Amino acid sequence: MAQLLDVVVRHQIDLVQYSNGVVRRIIAILNRADAELFAQLTAALDALSPESYTVERLEAMLAGVRMLNADAYARAMGELEGAARELAGEEAGWMQSLYRTAAPAVNFASVTAEQAYVAAMARPFQGRLLREWAASIPADRMTRIRDAVRMGYLEGQTVSQVAHRIRGTRALGYADGIIEIDRRHAETIARS
Repeated sequence: MAQLLDVVVRHQIDLVQYSNGVVRRIIAILNRADAELFAQLTAALDALSPESYTVERLEAMLAGVRMLNADAYARAMGELEGAARELAGEEAGWMQSLYRTAAPAVNFASVTAEQAYVAAMARPFQGRLLREWAASIPADRMTRIRDAVRMGYLEGQTVSQVAHRIRGTRALGYADGIIEIDRRHAETIARS
């Protein structure tokens, strides 16, 4: 029994390491996209003078940023889905092997990788399905970006100040920007 517990603990450690790798890949996708997103956002903010600011012009200016944001999260969620499918197959096989080793005289029904994946995707995570969480992040992020730009214009902030509010500051590793919220959500989803 102690050997079985050791095997399960080692496997759990492997799962945490796998999860960390998936998170690193997703964060790398978002980091690459954020560099382009902020370059486009800064250029658009520079082109929008405070005298010509209207909600319609702001929305038109953010259209390109919105597309970049949606594309970045689509790529990140595609990476996550691929990792989830891969993990479901590995886990289904690992569990079958574990049960066969632990109780060789018992005949266990097997589960396919697709069945394991579908079951995992059908299970709610903090009240919502994984795909619902993934779908809400880009829209929530754009709402925060739009609201930060609006607030910046209302307060008479410079483009640099608005960008710092959204992205954060280099000195703090960009952890103080409002988009860090969505990065943490993406990380939580990937780990789950």
